[in-house]
Amino acid sequence: MFRKFALILWFTLACSFLPIPSEPTPTEAILPEFSTPTDTVFVPTPTLTDEERCLPSNDELVAFKYPPYGYCLLLPYGYTPHVRPTGVFFIGEAFGSQETGFPALGIFVEESNGRSAEQIARDYRQINFREDTVLIQEIVSIAGQEAVQYSAVEENSAKRMMFFAYQGLAYTITAEPYDENQINSSRLHELVFGLWQHMLTSLKFFEPYEGEPTGDLIDCNLVADIGQARGS
Repeated sequence: MFRKFALILWFTLACSFLPIPSEPTPTEAILPEFSTPTDTVFVPTPTLTDEERCLPSNDELVAFKYPPYGYCLLLPYGYTPHVRPTGVFFIGEAFGSQETGFPALGIFVEESNGRSAEQIARDYRQINFREDTVLIQEIVSIAGQEAVQYSAVEENSAKRMMFFAYQGLAYTITAEPYDENQINSSRLHELVFGLWQHMLTSLKFFEPYEGEPTGDLIDCNLVADIGQARGS
């Protein structure tokens, strides 16, 4: 009897020293705070035929590095990027000009939360367009990856938009011309489609960056001037 009591007492004392499991705390997403880019890396794009060359007339993209998180934003020459934090991820905007003839370009990135390209497009439409806005929708595909493309015309302006999900992120690419003569031009389609094509087949808009940059480094403030010079 005494032995049984001692065994129970020993077991009770032993259990008292075991760590008490705490309630699991939900994982909070740490959102990056992007600052003004400090480095610019010139990244050669693959050699393309005239039919494949959907980007503006140059053969390189510009990669803007955002420290300390190591992401690069790849844009054609002639664009000056502007990145600011959002509630989910971030928005990259690039501003063209009438002088260069480049449309205004926007790249919106957020978590996809399991949404398909059509769901991403529908959400964007509900937030950004009036009910009477005329939208032409197309379903396109590259390398097995589907995307939804909108063409919108309203109040003497036009936009091309591409929506797709890739590796857990929802991407929205927008392009809007400065010149009214470009409203019905295929250049908007070529620009948006070409950027998406490069993202899926060769380069990514937001590429994890490791190590020291390779290639030429220049001040980001000079990018617009270089783009205008090369585009002329």
